[in-house]
Amino acid sequence: MEQQNPVFSKIQIEVAQSRNPFAQLSDIVYSVLEDAIIHFELYPGTKLSAVQIADELGISRTPVTYALEKLRQEGLVTKQEGHRGYYVWDISLRSLENNFMARRALEGTAAYICAQRGAFRRDTALKGLAEQFDSAVREKNFKDFSKIDTSFHWMIIRASENPYIIKAYQQMERFMNYYSIRSQIYLIGKENDYALEPLANQHLAIYNAIMSGIPELAESSAKAHLETCCNLSVRFHTPITEKT
Repeated sequence: MEQQNPVFSKIQIEVAQSRNPFAQLSDIVYSVLEDAIIHFELYPGTKLSAVQIADELGISRTPVTYALEKLRQEGLVTKQEGHRGYYVWDISLRSLENNFMARRALEGTAAYICAQRGAFRRDTALKGLAEQFDSAVREKNFKDFSKIDTSFHWMIIRASENPYIIKAYQQMERFMNYYSIRSQIYLIGKENDYALEPLANQHLAIYNAIMSGIPELAESSAKAHLETCCNLSVRFHTPITEKT
């Protein structure tokens, strides 16, 4: 599909330059495009026109081309065989499965460490996020689903205080943000889907397992939750480019 309606504006460049007058224009364009892709202002499979983007931003084509190539190198845009130009990246089932496999390993271990160390004995923030997640699923109120979900998982990762786990998780952050926002958009349109009900109490189950001080239980609860998420995502997230 072609990019049609204007997505960008000159104001975005002006705001970014006011915040950091020394930033290179190509880096600003990169950040603007990245944000638009992550937050679904540019739909997966959309063909990107460097000329159109440059025109909307009120700049020359050179920094746009540089930004698009950098995004291609990092996997957020692609080039399709037999077609010219760049296209917005789309989730593949293999990417989803690989991501959840890595998350099970990292988050399972982080939950194990948190239970072993008693990481949240004096902190109720994790419980609060778990309760918000439970309410969001049960009440089918998915407006802040992505923020609540991401915050919960990151809190456990950081509480592990293991720099290698944290660094590995950071490397997956962009993909996870993209997936989480895409899930939220899907869920808002599927409020009556009862397949979501198993998710409701799983964050609370992880929290309770960590608070029990039984590392093995915390690890298995975290992995079980991610297994549920993976199964649902395979069902929900057929790549959009396969549908068009």
